[in-house]
Amino acid sequence: MRKNISITFIVSAALLLASCTQQKVPFSPVDYVNPLMGTESTYAFSHGNTYPAVAVPISAVVP
Repeated sequence: MRKNISITFIVSAALLLASCTQQKVPFSPVDYVNPLMGTESTYAFSHGNTYPAVAVPISAVVP
């Protein structure tokens, strides 16, 4: 009887610990994107100053 209780306890503890593992975070390429790249304006590099803006493509505006 005591052996059955011990086995039940060990199996229950193993299942509990197995279910508590951390989930793997899915890979997202968006994490590597820097939307502000190229927006720094300095006098040394005064060509091509850009700013982050959101807009629809031209073909979506023209009917």
